[in-house]
Amino acid sequence: MRSLMPKESARIIASLSKNVTVEEKGVNDLAFAVLEGLKKNVISVNNFSQIQFHPSSKHPKAVDWIFFLDTLNYSFWSKKDFPKWTVNGQTGYFALCAAVKRAIDEGKEIIDPKYYSQITVAEVDEIFRGDNEIPIPLLDERVKSLRDTGKVLLEKYDGTFTTCIERCSRSAEQLLKLVADDFESYRDEAVYEVAGARHEVSFYKRAQILVGDIWACFKGEGIGAFKDIDCITMFADYRVPQVLVYFGAMRYSDDLLKRLQSAGPKWRTVDNIVFRISSMLKPFVVLFHWAKRKNLSLQAARNVELENGSQDEIEIRGCSIEAVERVSDKVKALIESDPDLKLNETDINAILIDHFLWDYRREHADELEFIPFHKTRCIYY
Repeated sequence: MRSLMPKESARIIASLSKNVTVEEKGVNDLAFAVLEGLKKNVISVNNFSQIQFHPSSKHPKAVDWIFFLDTLNYSFWSKKDFPKWTVNGQTGYFALCAAVKRAIDEGKEIIDPKYYSQITVAEVDEIFRGDNEIPIPLLDERVKSLRDTGKVLLEKYDGTFTTCIERCSRSAEQLLKLVADDFESYRDEAVYEVAGARHEVSFYKRAQILVGDIWACFKGEGIGAFKDIDCITMFADYRVPQVLVYFGAMRYSDDLLKRLQSAGPKWRTVDNIVFRISSMLKPFVVLFHWAKRKNLSLQAARNVELENGSQDEIEIRGCSIEAVERVSDKVKALIESDPDLKLNETDINAILIDHFLWDYRREHADELEFIPFHKTRCIYY
C-alpha cells in the first residue's frame, strides 16, 4: 500500500502529535509577515535566492542539471567542532551548486546519466572537493544515489528527466509519485505509530523540492508548467522548523525541548518557545526581553541528532508541513478578502513560503541559533 502523500500525512501527524503543536496565533502572525513580503515583492518566484546558483532556463540541459543537484541535495552539515564542508566559500546546498558549476566549467559531463550511472568514489570525491580539502559528507551514499538514479533514467526515461516530466501530463502530483516510485533515494517515507495505530506517511522532501525547483526555474511556464502546483508542500528539513518555532507557528513540548537540549547547555525553564515578531522591533530585542521575563539563560541552542523515522522527527517534519499549509490558506484568505491588495491567490503557495523561511534563517542566523533544532543524518534531507 502506498504511503499517504505529504499533505495528507501532515494533517494526520499534526492531529495526533504529542510533542509538537501547530499554533494558530503564530500561524496568523506569520501569514501577515508573508503577506507583507508579497506586497513588497520580496516573496516571488522571480526572487529565489537559489536562482543565482541554478542553471538558466535557457540552458539545454537545465532540467537534468536540476535533477542532478536534487539527487544529492541532502545532509551537508558537520558535527560540532568539525570543519564545515565549503566550496568557494559557500556552505550547504550552495556549496553543492558551486561544485557542480565548477565541474561543468572544467568540461566534465557530470549531469549526463551515462557518466554518473558509472561514477566512482574517487570521481565524486574529486568533483565535490571542498575548500581546504574537506570532503563532502556521506560520500559513499552519494555515489550510490547517482549510480542508481542514472541507471533508472537510462533504462526507463531515455536518459533524461525531461521524459519523466512529459509523461506526467503537467501534473506535479503525478511527477511526485513517479519520482518516489522509481528513484529509491527519493523515497522519503516513515511509519508513524501513535495511539496504537500505524500510519504510513511520507514527506518526499527532495522529490518535492525537485518539482519546486523546476517550476521556479521555468517560472511556471513550458516544461515547468504544472496544473496542480499547490499539491507541493513545504520541504520538511531541520532548518525551516526552527524558523516556524521562532515565529510561534509551531511549539515544542517541554519533554521534546529537553531532548533537543540534551547535548549541551540548557535553557533553565522553557515553558514554550512561542514568539511574536514585531515589525516595530528587531527580532533579537524581542527575544532578549522575552528571555529576561522567563529568567532564561540566553545561550546558543545545542542541536542533537534524531533518528530518521523516530516519533520526534516525524512530528517535527509533519507539523512543519501542516503549519505552512495553514499559513498558505490564511494568506490566500487575506488576499481574497481585500481586492485592493491587487494580488491573486496563485501568487502564493507552500514553495514560496518555504523559500521565504529558508532565506529568513540564513539572513538571521545569529538570532535563530537560540532556537533548539534537530539534525538527522540521512539521505532524505
